[in-house]
Amino acid sequence: LVPQNGQIPYDEGLKDEKVTKAVLTYAKRWGFTRQAFVNDDLGMLSRVPAAYVSSAKRGINKLVYQMLASNPTIYDGNPLFAASRNNLGTPGKISTMTMSEARRKMRTQKNQRGLATLNLAPKFLLVPAALETDALQYMRSEADPEGAHSGVANVYRNAYTVIVDAELDTYSETAWYLAAD
Repeated sequence: LVPQNGQIPYDEGLKDEKVTKAVLTYAKRWGFTRQAFVNDDLGMLSRVPAAYVSSAKRGINKLVYQMLASNPTIYDGNPLFAASRNNLGTPGKISTMTMSEARRKMRTQKNQRGLATLNLAPKFLLVPAALETDALQYMRSEADPEGAHSGVANVYRNAYTVIVDAELDTYSETAWYLAAD
């Protein structure tokens, strides 16, 4: 609060976190031989680049989920998911209890300075292929999916878009994630 005619103080809390990023390059080279040209294998000119494009897309996908699932140490020297960040829930299957905890933890995230609540709303439920059926059933069920209260509405019905990627199965068949838009 600044009183009328008061001086606006400088914000001394801002600091450069010195986030360092590195751009990595992945590449493969291929050639079109004289033999292929003589044998009139011109279809190779379209097949090989298309195969490389598909491979590159899978590679990017793999790197993204590897980063998420390996829980790397990030800019401040702490793991991406940690109790100190308030973004690590109690391990368990997708249920009303675990989903509520995860949603609450996302909503109550603080900014880097710990001063403002971010109120992040989950939009995506990321699951390995092993949890695809459970996730879809949970997101589409009209009643409480746990079956204990058939007359109770499922508050999570159609709440999140389910994203299934088998790359996550490489790291855990039971870990699932919520993500904001």
